[in-house]
Amino acid sequence: MDEKETVKTGKKKIDKVKYLITGIIFLVISLAFMWNDGILEKESVKEVMGSISNGFFITGGLFAGVGALSFIGSKGTYDTLSYGVSKIGIHHLIPGIPREDAESFYDYKMAKDKKGRVWFPNLFFIGLAGILLSVVFVVLYSFL
Repeated sequence: MDEKETVKTGKKKIDKVKYLITGIIFLVISLAFMWNDGILEKESVKEVMGSISNGFFITGGLFAGVGALSFIGSKGTYDTLSYGVSKIGIHHLIPGIPREDAESFYDYKMAKDKKGRVWFPNLFFIGLAGILLSVVFVVLYSFL
């Protein structure tokens, strides 16, 4: 077996684990929303479908939103804001923090690019799957 194949196989395994863990967390949060909505006290199947749809939609929206924001951030969209807060604004907001010699914005951006930028596709795609599940349960809700 080639070393490159081992690295690829290991990465795929890690990705599967990330998606599995994200999916489990998604289900736990969805179940918490359904529990809070009183799914066990619902009297009709239609009300249960509505509660399931609400739980999946809320959690799916949160996960997909965080995943989308991480994608946007991975392109450097928030660099100006983070530079301003970390290098300039924090000294005015919290007194007593020693002021470091601020590097230029260009150096800051190049350092972030060199360090690498990541996004969380597992959050985005699990969130989209949750929204699609919600749509399925809304359709079932409307036909019952």
